[in-house]
Amino acid sequence: MSDLMEPETRQTVTAVKLYGERNTGTNYLARLIKRNFGVNQLRGVADHNPAARLLTRIAHRPARGLSVWIQNTSADHYFTRHLDETLGWKHCRVPVDRVVAAAPEGLSFVCLVKNPYSWLASLHRNPYSNTRPAEDFSTFIETPYPVVGRELMGPDPVPPIAIWNAKVRSYLDLQAAHPRVAVLRYEDFLTDETGCLSELARICELPVPDEWMGYKRATKQGSKSQSEIRDYYLGKEWLSRYDAAQLDLVNANLDADLARHFGYDLEGALAAT
Repeated sequence: MSDLMEPETRQTVTAVKLYGERNTGTNYLARLIKRNFGVNQLRGVADHNPAARLLTRIAHRPARGLSVWIQNTSADHYFTRHLDETLGWKHCRVPVDRVVAAAPEGLSFVCLVKNPYSWLASLHRNPYSNTRPAEDFSTFIETPYPVVGRELMGPDPVPPIAIWNAKVRSYLDLQAAHPRVAVLRYEDFLTDETGCLSELARICELPVPDEWMGYKRATKQGSKSQSEIRDYYLGKEWLSRYDAAQLDLVNANLDADLARHFGYDLEGALAAT
């Protein structure tokens, strides 16, 4: 009986909501979902709002700090007003109870996770809303990061790696509260893109296309090819950004059990535990 009902169940999924922290490959995954499944994706960025786009254009003229402030204020306001429609900024800590209550029928969720150490190195390189990031990596690791309102992390700055902890934990909480939540690792897409898309389709109950369509180049890393990106992440080239003391600084606030849950190696002194 269940086998006969499966095709009908799969056809009810008409939209996807994507979550993932900054610098984890969410744009890349959004394009893969669009190319392979063609389902609607709930808004994840405020640039889709005409008022926010206008404010961003106007803000290009003043100093960068003012431009970022105007953009963030507009985006925070947008996601506060439209939380039940959008289910939040794609980079937010998921407010699980509210999201599950507001989720329409036929919606599946996809959450993307990245190695905490490589993610932190990426955040230092691309700090987004942080207009005055420390140039020194050690100082950056130690300095509380100025979160924005739409992150739903609370009003106070937090250690950068605490952002990873809180948001990744919220994905698992969402997975426990909703029947169609795929929590996938960015690195696995680099290893087996088709296999990850197949797993996404299975969990989210999306129709499998006749032919999988992938991407050969990164979406935000200039002219780097997928092979270069693969070497950087899978070959742990990002580890050269750290010395032993910096790894200790990260480990002081990293949720080690959460990292282990996703199969990520602990680095530095924690590697032996």
